[in-house]
Amino acid sequence: MRAVSGHKLLSVYAARRADRTLSLLVINKSPLARLQGHFSIRNFQPDLGATLFSYGIPQDEAARTEIGWLDIARTNIPGVATEFSHSFGPYSATVIRLSPQKD
Repeated sequence: MRAVSGHKLLSVYAARRADRTLSLLVINKSPLARLQGHFSIRNFQPDLGATLFSYGIPQDEAARTEIGWLDIARTNIPGVATEFSHSFGPYSATVIRLSPQKD
């Protein structure tokens, strides 16, 4: 799988997994800004929802202060298609897991 980013502070990597899911690793290298990622997927028809696993400043602060949620944040996003957008927090790493469309 090939993944390309048009933003110097937003890196993206793609992997097709043995269970037929597609995983996108998105890294926001900006220390301050939320960055918007726009995705265009070819040769894969995703189901309507995706699962996000993210780690960033909130988890770092929870580890430093022992207040808050230390674990990787898991959220679901609806409305995923072959074209979609998502916003990524500063200094974060996010995996977007896309399941193939059900037959």
